[in-house]
Formats: sequence, structure tokens, C-alpha cells
Amino acid sequence: MIALAERDIERRNLVVGESQERLIEYNRKINATQTEKTTAFKVSDDKWVVTDRGFDYNVGHTTYKPNLDHYPESLAHQFAKREMGGEGFKFDFKQLEDEFKQAKQRLNLNAKLTSDDLTTVRNQLRREYKFTAGVLNAADKTTLMSETATVWLSDDTLIKQFNSREGQNFDYQEYQFLPDVIYSADNLYSLEVSERLTKLYFFKRINERLYMSVVKHLKDSNELFAESFRSTNDKELKRVKNKYQQMR
Repeated sequence: MIALAERDIERRNLVVGESQERLIEYNRKINATQTEKTTAFKVSDDKWVVTDRGFDYNVGHTTYKPNLDHYPESLAHQFAKREMGGEGFKFDFKQLEDEFKQAKQRLNLNAKLTSDDLTTVRNQLRREYKFTAGVLNAADKTTLMSETATVWLSDDTLIKQFNSREGQNFDYQEYQFLPDVIYSADNLYSLEVSERLTKLYFFKRINERLYMSVVKHLKDSNELFAESFRSTNDKELKRVKNKYQQMR
């Protein structure tokens, strides 16, 4: 990949435009019976370029994340939706979930882990991965006096989610809704835990199901991290409404 100056673009008679619509999902053949989804670049109606195997799941793809605070709000939101609903997140989620189950087997445990056991498993499995869970809209960012709009979901939180959501049928598909819960919540509440920490409670009804996400605002490091995500009910919404400060 090379960068071109404006004079080079004019000299070569190149047209500059958005390429997002040319990125499509493509089913690549693995063997005689199996396929996998990947990303392809559509050159024309009858020609496209397919990524190499492993492109979607390489280490750089997993660890590098663009600074969405430097992007237009709507584009940043779409990036988060694409990440949380994409094949890369699905792959990492299922791999981490399998490792969590194997760790429980090694401990000879079937029920939910105790706090001590969960700490042991978290220390074994976490790799400091993080995913783009969503972005605050501009109005909420201003109201909450946050210097950042990007909300992260760490692999450590996912491990804790595996334990707390066990038996609730809360799989990776549910996480495709997390960016919308954060970006366009129906209700938003705040709890000032300390001068350094505020907890934010986002509620949104999607497909007749009420979702709730708790986000930590770490003021010293200027970071937002999703602490939990789950489906809930109106009783819980009422409890939070009566207990915490309503922001929206």
C-alpha cells in the first residue's frame, strides 16, 4: 500500500471515492464439504478479489483498533456495529468460550465459578484483547462530560460474562445489538462511584426484548469499558430509575 499526493492522483487521472460498498462477505471454500465467510473486494460485477486465509483472524486484526474518536460519529457507530456483528468477533468469542469451558473442566467444576475460581480462570485465559463495543453519541458524550466516545469490551469482561450468563442462552449473536444499546439508548442513568469512576446504565428495547449494558467511565485514563451486557426486564429498569441519576 502506498500514499499518493494530490498531484499524483491528477497525473494518473485517478478517481478518489469511498470503497466501503465494495467490501462484501464471501463464502470461501475450505475443502470439499466446508466453507468459511471472509471479506472480498468487488472490482466489478463479475470480478472480485478474495483475502487470503487467516486475514480475518490474524493477530494484528485482533489487537489493532482505530481511534474512533477521530472519525465522524455515524461512521464510528457503523464500525462498532460491523465489529460486534462480524465473523472476527464470532471467532474470538467462540474460541474464548471453548477455552473457558476447558478451564472449568480442569477444575472439575460444573456450576458457576466462585469469585476465587473465576479469578484463577481469568488470569489463565485473558490476553488483553479488546473489541469496539460501541460509541457514545455526541449529545451523551457532552452530557456525561466524557473526553472519549469509544466504549471497549475486553476479553476479561467476556470471560466474566461466560460465567454470569451461563444457562441464559446469551450467545455471541446478542452482541450485535450492543453498539445500538450504547449509541441510541432509550434510557440512560449514571452513578458517581468516586471521583475517578462513574458507572453508566444503558437500556434499549430491540425486537421486543429489553437490553441493559453497564459501562465504566475511568476518568483518570479517559476510557470507557463495557462491564456487563444482558437482557433484562421492566422491573430492573424501574429499580435503576429510582436509584440512579437519569441522564436521558
